[in-house]
Amino acid sequence: MRIGRSFLLAVTLTLSHQAARADFGMAQRALANGDYPTAIREFTREAEAGHLESQLIMARLNEEGRGLAANPAEAFRWYLKAAQQGDTEAQYRAGSALAAGRGVPKSEADGAPLLEQAAGKGHKLAQFELAGLLEKGAGVEKDEARALALYKKAAEQGHPESQYRAAVMLEEGRGADQDLTAALAWLHKAGDAGIVDAELRLGRAYEQGKGVEKDETEAFNWLSVAASDGSAEAMFRTSEMLSTGRGVAANPAKALEWMEKAAAKGHVEAQFGLASKYANGQGVERDPAKAAQWFRTAAENGHAGAFFQLRMLQASGVAMSGAELLKAYQVMADQGNGDAQYDLAGLYLNGDGVPRNQQQAIEWLRKAAAQQHAGAQFRLAQILQDREGGGAEAAKMLESAAKQGHPGAQYQYALWLAMGKSGAPRNDAEVNQWLQSAAEQGHTEAQLSLASRLASGVGGVKDEAGALHWYKQAAESGNPEAEFAYGAALAGEKATAADLPEASRWVRKAAEASHPPAMALLGLFYLDGRGVAQDYVQAHMWLNLAAAHGDQTGAEGRQRLNQMMTREQMAQAQELAREWKPASREPSHR
Repeated sequence: MRIGRSFLLAVTLTLSHQAARADFGMAQRALANGDYPTAIREFTREAEAGHLESQLIMARLNEEGRGLAANPAEAFRWYLKAAQQGDTEAQYRAGSALAAGRGVPKSEADGAPLLEQAAGKGHKLAQFELAGLLEKGAGVEKDEARALALYKKAAEQGHPESQYRAAVMLEEGRGADQDLTAALAWLHKAGDAGIVDAELRLGRAYEQGKGVEKDETEAFNWLSVAASDGSAEAMFRTSEMLSTGRGVAANPAKALEWMEKAAAKGHVEAQFGLASKYANGQGVERDPAKAAQWFRTAAENGHAGAFFQLRMLQASGVAMSGAELLKAYQVMADQGNGDAQYDLAGLYLNGDGVPRNQQQAIEWLRKAAAQQHAGAQFRLAQILQDREGGGAEAAKMLESAAKQGHPGAQYQYALWLAMGKSGAPRNDAEVNQWLQSAAEQGHTEAQLSLASRLASGVGGVKDEAGALHWYKQAAESGNPEAEFAYGAALAGEKATAADLPEASRWVRKAAEASHPPAMALLGLFYLDGRGVAQDYVQAHMWLNLAAAHGDQTGAEGRQRLNQMMTREQMAQAQELAREWKPASREPSHR
């Protein structure tokens, strides 16, 4: 009897299928018993033969690292084989892996078709991920309307992240007309499911009355939930509401606690707010060191206001090293902040926290100078003036800084004009104008120079009253040279008896600061009884001190006085000179 070929083929296929089912069953039992080697061997055999369930199991084992080392690439290979057989879950997982680059080179374009297949069969995660690609235009043409439609489909299946994304798009009017009511409804579903961003957004909606009647109590409730779920922004907002008593009873201690948590999580506004509290003693004990720490951290995160406050703290005397400030300076300098560029240059010039590097400093100074930072222009001019061929650029920088009102630059530029170094014709009247601009800002050297020029009539008519005014302004800065000059001017040819005590008082200040000409003049005052009671002992002491400092007037006065004193007076004066010490004083910062 002849048996047809078709019958034999059917019998062969039936027996093969029965054997495959038997091998798959063996693999399942081995897996259930924890016999991974046997399970993996049998599942692999079945999977390679095209058995769908075995392919899916091998994909999961490789994905999860059960019974073998986790292998994302192998997991992707099995998911792709299963996807090619039309399995929805495999289509999603293979497409997701391609779009994210898990176990395979990232390619949203290659992942999108697989996600499309799964999404078309109602797979909510595939709908969510495909919507994300369409919303951003990643690997596919951007299509916000279709993205929103897919988010809604997944949202209607209870997918919380899709509910949130649909809410955001509806709120922002992307993919459809703005619909705040529908957006709020989806936000509530996502928030109830624990999506932190939805909780935060709900809190902000109730706080602002956006799409819903304003309700600060409800706002605080949602924000505090989001804060407890780890949202730094919600922590910051909760802190603010507790601090001001909006939607909840004011609680400064709790407000500080949430502010600290937000700051610790890197929330830059919280870092700035916390620093401000420590700087002002608001709800906490005032602590400039902690304020500096948090202002510095906020500045390192790019907060320009924090950088400004950090500089204010430095100016007030809060000590900070270059190493501590380097990162904040670098971040703000990279953002184009001229003050930061100037400060960073200072670190490189001084080798403070970084190796000394004048060239690096010059580069940062040039960047700040290009933004018309007067301090940078002045500092750059000081460096360039000592370089061969740098005079012309230095003069240009000085002039620019001077025109912006920088007193140091105005004084230096005036000197350059007076010496003919600026490249412009010498003009003594203009020199006086620049000196006066600097003098009016408290620049001591400019005040002294201007007073001297007014006294001698350089750049205009003599102005003795003006000269005395500027000598006095300079003297009041605590500068010994200025104190001497003012005292000497008061005791000049036109001095009256009423002027002399004041003259001797200012000269004494300079003399007590070891100013040799002032020591000599004070000695002469005592010798002649001008502004002070005549006293040869005091006269000799001051003239002797001046001479010891190399002052010729002091030496000549002492020689003259030696013929007029008794041995006892001489001995007393010499003893006073030996015991004399300069008076301590605070340094001048003008």
